[in-house]
Amino acid sequence: MMAAKRKISGLRAGRWLSTPATTENTSVQFKFSGGLIGAIEPAPLADANRDLFAMPALANAHDHGRGLRPLCYGAFDQALETWFTALNIHPPIDPYLNAALAFARMAQSGIGLVVHCHMAANNPKLIDSAAAVCRAAEDIGIRLAFVVPMRDRDRLGYLSDNAVIRRLPTKHRDPIRKRWLAGTVPPADEQIEIADEIARRYSSRLVEVLYGPAAPHWCTNRMLELVAIASARSGRRVHMHCLETRYQREFADAAYPQGLFPYLKSIGLLTDRLTLAHGVYLLPAEMDMIADANAIVSLNTCSNLRLRSGIAPASQMAERGVSLAMGIDALGLDDDEDGLRELRLTYLLHAGISFDKGLDKAMLLTAALRNGARAVTGRLNHGKLTPGMAADVLALDFAALTHDVMPGVTPDLDIVLARATRRHVRNLIVDGTEIVREGSVLGIDQSALENELIAQAMTVAKDYIAAKPLLESLQATLHQCYLDGLHRQGGKPNQASSD
Repeated sequence: MMAAKRKISGLRAGRWLSTPATTENTSVQFKFSGGLIGAIEPAPLADANRDLFAMPALANAHDHGRGLRPLCYGAFDQALETWFTALNIHPPIDPYLNAALAFARMAQSGIGLVVHCHMAANNPKLIDSAAAVCRAAEDIGIRLAFVVPMRDRDRLGYLSDNAVIRRLPTKHRDPIRKRWLAGTVPPADEQIEIADEIARRYSSRLVEVLYGPAAPHWCTNRMLELVAIASARSGRRVHMHCLETRYQREFADAAYPQGLFPYLKSIGLLTDRLTLAHGVYLLPAEMDMIADANAIVSLNTCSNLRLRSGIAPASQMAERGVSLAMGIDALGLDDDEDGLRELRLTYLLHAGISFDKGLDKAMLLTAALRNGARAVTGRLNHGKLTPGMAADVLALDFAALTHDVMPGVTPDLDIVLARATRRHVRNLIVDGTEIVREGSVLGIDQSALENELIAQAMTVAKDYIAAKPLLESLQATLHQCYLDGLHRQGGKPNQASSD
């Protein structure tokens, strides 16, 4: 019988992370009240609690909530610029199933908060899709930042859609236009209105709604400026992809000769309400501007590796005062949503070479816990287990992590960073509600959700096989467009899509 999630009064643990990189070995009782940690008191532990390691819940600061993983429908790892042509033709599956399964997997791996960049066209139908995603988050019990997708130019790449179409083999032009460019793109002001309506309907204790201009190369100046005005008016935050690949860097340099970040600052978009995803090709002066604005950059380490984008200059950003967060971007190391594995990969890749200084443990955990949570909620009451902070707590099976470790020899945090995965998650508590127990997500039938999702996807498998020649033709054409530098020649940020 499926167990229900429930409010709990507290949690006992024998070890805990009190602040980033500070562990305690005292047995305590965390007491919860009103969704907050009310008190932390010494407590004798039952054997079942003695080997629990408690820490703040992980925050996934950039994701797309893909219950159906891209690999399943032909979007296998390759350069981002050709990968997303397969990604953007998503099988027609129930948005609730897609989101609920993704959120359940995240919760199983210790993620209690997520920024969900929804991948769909911004039109009136989006409102119903948003309802399904927000309901999925509340059913699972995680905190959600629903990022409303917004774009008004260049759907195929960082250059005119017509320029791409003209380079295709003649026989593929109309079928590709029909499959990849179907429908019209609403004007920017209408997309703002849809975002505001979603926020009006679905904001809740667990759900925040954010403006989501996709990226500078997919938004006109008018859209970016309208988002800046709307964010200042409403206080609503903004989440945007930025400088993920070298081609995006080249586009930005061509399209914004005055500099992309001076432009973002001039229109009021570069503020502490902004989170930028990726930032792989940020320049030092841009890092300084981001730090001065107290904006956040979400590192998406494994995604950048899988999509051939590069390695973000994380330690350089940290040295210059940039607030870093951590995201999975729906492309985890084992094609899953394991937040603990992503934490380890991020640490290993950015810890420094030899004796060089890189991200230390405190920086890493500040990113994954406190800054990531701010990217989701906009609040600062996350990332520490102290009274008054949010009752968002992850409990790990420390006995399983240390079955072969000499007692008292290796620091607890080093063991967690070296070994912890989803299989070590015993409990996840969000807002004082237990949503994972003994590794199982409460309140849903996860197996049934997955079976139904797969069944829906399989109904269109033959269509995807038939469309492979079109996809391969489009990808080959786009590849050549970038090699020929068309993205540098067509940087006209004020030109809306006419396709």
